[in-house]
Amino acid sequence: MGAGDKPVKAKSPAERAYDRLILYIQNFEEQLDNEHEGAMGFTGGDAGVL
Repeated sequence: MGAGDKPVKAKSPAERAYDRLILYIQNFEEQLDNEHEGAMGFTGGDAGVL
């Protein structure tokens, strides 16, 4: 079961923030043309830049 499967009242603040971030990222990506792409950098781990 993913975070998007629960009713809003049953979600934790972290799950609600996660859902909002996904929507923000999807909206941002929809506005990009074929000449641009998005990237995110993460600290504190081995993930580096995705």
